[in-house]
Amino acid sequence: VPSCTIFNEIAIHSRIPALAVIMQLPGMTQRDPSFGADADADACAMLVSPHACYCYSDKLKRRVKWLKLLQQAQSTLQLNFSHADISSKKLAELAALIDLEFLDGSFKQTCNPQYTVRNQLEGNQPGLTPQAINNAVAGYEPETNTMVFYRNGWRRRPSMRHPVQSDGVYCLNKLQWLCHCMAHEMVHCIVHNCCPEEKQSAAYLDNCGHGPIFMHINRSVFGHSSHMYTPGWNKLHSLQLQRGHRKARCSM
Repeated sequence: VPSCTIFNEIAIHSRIPALAVIMQLPGMTQRDPSFGADADADACAMLVSPHACYCYSDKLKRRVKWLKLLQQAQSTLQLNFSHADISSKKLAELAALIDLEFLDGSFKQTCNPQYTVRNQLEGNQPGLTPQAINNAVAGYEPETNTMVFYRNGWRRRPSMRHPVQSDGVYCLNKLQWLCHCMAHEMVHCIVHNCCPEEKQSAAYLDNCGHGPIFMHINRSVFGHSSHMYTPGWNKLHSLQLQRGHRKARCSM
């Protein structure tokens, strides 16, 4: 993994003030060899800065934030909303709640993405089965700075017996799943809007855009321990899809 300037530049700090507290990373001019795509996120954070160390107490704080947010989000959508209820307006409202809770409202001011809803993933998708295309749930399109959510993918209804794992979180209802899915796409949006050089580096592009840069922000800001999405209690496995710069999240 090449040296990545996100850890010694102030660009992201000045654009997203809330991240400045998390990512106070002065003095790192060359990446430690162990800071690679397969390195443990906790170890990576400790190598960069003690301020970025992510420990149990941090994880607990973020869980409390997510519980609070889930209560607030029910003013926008029901816990197990119909897939037909998803709209651009409601997605924007949900993103605003996440922004205020985790980024002090600076995400909209800095990134200001568009939100759109389509029935399913469109276009030529080599290697994907019709079922995978039909079950895609979301993606970020950097060309237009747009977060896209696919209605057909939200027909699945998580439950205690059949949860959905989203970025390492067991989601027991649709709204919880949608919140964590939205946060995942927000990380992509942050990188593309705030890190013009880093978004082109292997440290971001590795693992279909989920390299160390993505995972550091995803864990430090949102408390996520993974970038994967899969149904059930089974072991996490990657269902990420990339076509060019478009990233969609699919279920089988």
